Amino acid sequence: RTRALCLIENKIDDLVHDATLGTKDFYASLRVWLEGYGRQVEKVIESLLARGFTVYLTSDHGHVEARGFGRPSEGLAVDTRGRRARIYSDRRAADNVQRSFSETILWSHDGLLPNGENAVWVLMPQGRSAFDTFNETVVTHGGPTLDEMVVPLLTITVEERDNG
Repeated sequence: RTRALCLIENKIDDLVHDATLGTKDFYASLRVWLEGYGRQVEKVIESLLARGFTVYLTSDHGHVEARGFGRPSEGLAVDTRGRRARIYSDRRAADNVQRSFSETILWSHDGLLPNGENAVWVLMPQGRSAFDTFNETVVTHGGPTLDEMVVPLLTITVEERDNG
């Protein structure tokens, strides 16, 4: 008997990344997707519940609407280029970019990030800004807001009814 089953649907993350007009764009696209595929998702959940499974719906991260405040052009000095975080293995490179983007936070050496010869420095925009085209609205993730870090978890079970 199958004891656990993991099904992954990446469409919502794809919709987040495709939303070029902010969260209104994302929710409009989500509504259209649910109109076309929502019933299929419901049928899968109903089928699993009928077979005695407990169904968990979750995500790997949240997302946030952010406004672009420019995109650094640091060439090879950056290890990872994200809209909400840029990762550097060279402190001087991170400091140089931070001088041009003063409304950022430089995160390092806190016991969570690698230290020593594998040390990294993470440069993140403050608030709801993004390393993107100036004034462009984007829906993205990877930053320090609760909206991006809190992982939703929904548990669906069949409730036993007492007929007495």
